Amino acid sequence: MNRWEAIKQELVESNPDALYADGYDEALAGIGRRCGQPDLAVYDANKIIDILARDMSEEEAVEFYEFNVVGAWVGPNTPVYLQTHFWEAD
Repeated sequence: MNRWEAIKQELVESNPDALYADGYDEALAGIGRRCGQPDLAVYDANKIIDILARDMSEEEAVEFYEFNVVGAWVGPNTPVYLQTHFWEAD
C-alpha cells in the first residue's frame, strides 16, 4: 500500500464522507483535524501545481489550480489545500 492509499484508508474510518481531489493522489499530504469538525483530506498545493504543469505552463497551472481546484467548493467535506512558503530570514 502506498502513502496516499494509507491516508485514504485512515480517512475512510474517521470520515467516510470525506471528498478527494480527482487526479491528485500523489499530492495527498495527510488528514486535517479540528475539534468538533469532520476530518478532511489535505493536499499539498505545490505538488498539485507541479502535476498540472506537466501538461501546461506553470502560469497556466497556477491559474487552473486557483480557479478549478481551490475554487471548487462541494460542501463541508471539501478537501483542504495546504500552501507552504519558505521565506528567507532577514
